[in-house]
Amino acid sequence: MQKKRFLGALAAVFCALFSVMLCAQVALAADGNTLTVGIADESYLSDVTSKDTLVVDVYKVASAEYDAANDTYDYTMIDAFAGLQSDLEAALNGTGDWTKLCESAAALAPNATPVVQGHVIAGAGAGSISLADDGIYLVLAHGKAEAAGAAIIHGTNNDYTFQASLVAMPTKYDKNGQMSGEIRTDDSYGEWHNEANIILKWSMKPAGKPDEPGKPSKPETPTKKVVRTGDEDHLFPFYVAMGVSGVLFAVLAAKSIREKRNNNSE
Repeated sequence: MQKKRFLGALAAVFCALFSVMLCAQVALAADGNTLTVGIADESYLSDVTSKDTLVVDVYKVASAEYDAANDTYDYTMIDAFAGLQSDLEAALNGTGDWTKLCESAAALAPNATPVVQGHVIAGAGAGSISLADDGIYLVLAHGKAEAAGAAIIHGTNNDYTFQASLVAMPTKYDKNGQMSGEIRTDDSYGEWHNEANIILKWSMKPAGKPDEPGKPSKPETPTKKVVRTGDEDHLFPFYVAMGVSGVLFAVLAAKSIREKRNNNSE
């Protein structure tokens, strides 16, 4: 009798735990995801939006299936982006290049239909984006007057080109509680979050300046750059050699002048 009671209690506990897990999964899906998009160095924002409205197009590039046993997601590239599956897997395991994957996905965007199109992210009407489905999304920013999939906006002083960005929804924050630079799924990055905040990088060049024929565009960036010619500590012996050479040159020059004067006096 006691054995039967124990098995019955154990079964009840198991059912309760299963019910909690199931409800948690349903709640996660029902809540959906929220994405907020900003841009780097907002000091240029007034010029960025001086002639057009800054918007983003969002494309779902991969579906996500939750793996409860490992608390992770399995991603599968879909539709026009299906050919990038191996690149995605390489990026996720640390042997691939996220930047290259973003660029490849952006190149395929004209062949796909965005799940969100023309969403304002700066100025009047700006707001967060609701994404009901879990997955990986491609985010492309451009002027509202540009075609879907574009990556440029024309300001009064400069033309701005935005880098493509990929974000996983749900996502994980880094160890400081912020969005990490790359999509992370490892346990050390804690829990999954349904809210993501990404900052788009961009480059610029003077408005209306055409690219030189046969040469790739080299746009200016909004951040200051410091050019380093090498490690200053490694240059110390070189500086010493230069100093010694200068002293020897001065000694030899003085000796030559003295000998010339002696010869003339004779």
